Amino acid sequence: MYGYGLMMLGELLLGVFFLVVGYYSSIWTAKRWAKKEINQKAFEKLDLTISDEGFYIANDRKELSTINWESVGNIYETKEFFLFEFVERQISTLPKRVLSAEQQQALIALIQQHFSGAIQSVNK
Repeated sequence: MYGYGLMMLGELLLGVFFLVVGYYSSIWTAKRWAKKEINQKAFEKLDLTISDEGFYIANDRKELSTINWESVGNIYETKEFFLFEFVERQISTLPKRVLSAEQQQALIALIQQHFSGAIQSVNK
């Protein structure tokens, strides 16, 4: 009778051990990935300009990407951000915290003027 209890306790402790090891190894892997020079692009500052022509994205190295309004497949709005889904299977988010209320209204006006679809509201 005691043998089964000890075996179950051992299995439980082994399970907890693997959970802890898995958790910390994933953190270690993510930190190691972030330190690699090739992955530093993921953390650099981007400047986004949205205009009548479309989206202009530039980084600190002055590399520029241009996306026109026709390339926008869907636009979603949540309480915290705008999400732009492009036909090239790319997604870009724009946090609302970086926009003033006036800038948010100007963005919505630009979207309504140039985007053929409607902004889809998610969890508002």
